[in-house]
Amino acid sequence: MNAFIESLTTPNIIAMARHPMALTGVGIMIVLAILFRWNMILILLFAVGALMGIARFANMNASAEPIGRDMAIFGGGTAVVAFVIIYLLFIKGD
Repeated sequence: MNAFIESLTTPNIIAMARHPMALTGVGIMIVLAILFRWNMILILLFAVGALMGIARFANMNASAEPIGRDMAIFGGGTAVVAFVIIYLLFIKGD
């Protein structure tokens, strides 16, 4: 349990998200949110997961270009996630 607490205090979010207890907790939360139809929790989990995936895919390394390919991927992906969240929250009527 101490290893899990120490992984929560690390500034590296990707390393924290790879911890088995964190993945188990998120999996349990997803199952509960689906069973109890907690749409806000599902949207929050989607947003956090999508943004972490985009950040990992963009591979935000320091490059010589101030606005390079990595930043364009991150900005475009974040915009797509934002539009999906706006659609799910405001446009789509349940």
